[in-house]
Amino acid sequence: MGSWDIRPEALHAVLADVAADGQSMMMAAEDAAASGEEATNAFGTASDVAAAFGRFWAPRKDVGSRAAGALFHKAGVAAETAQLYLAADGEMADAASTATAGLTVGAGPGHARWSGGSAAPVLAPFLSGRGFGAAVLP
Repeated sequence: MGSWDIRPEALHAVLADVAADGQSMMMAAEDAAASGEEATNAFGTASDVAAAFGRFWAPRKDVGSRAAGALFHKAGVAAETAQLYLAADGEMADAASTATAGLTVGAGPGHARWSGGSAAPVLAPFLSGRGFGAAVLP
C-alpha cells in the first residue's frame, strides 16, 4: 500500500501560482479577443474580406477566456479535493484512535483483547506462514 502526504502550505503556493498564471492568461485572452475585433474592422473598404475574417474569428474569440476559465475551475477542484482528503485523513485518524482505545495487548504476540465487553472479537495470532491473516476466535 502506498503512502501520500499533502502539505497544505506547498499546495497553497502551487495553487497561488496557478491562479496568477490563470489571471495572466485571462488578460492575454481578453487582449486577443479585442485585437481580433479590431482586425475585423481594419480591412477598410474590403468588406468581403472583413466579413470572411469576422466569420473566421467569431467562433474563436472566446477560446482563450474559456481555457483560462477551465484553468481556474481545475485549480478550484484540486483545492477542494485536497481539503476533502485532509478532512478524511483526520476523521480516519480519529476513528482509528477511538477503535484502538479499548484494545489491550495480550500475553503473546498477535493477541489483543477488547476491553469494551464480550461482544467484540478476540484476535488470534497472525498465520502468515499458511497464507491467513488475523483470525477471529469465538
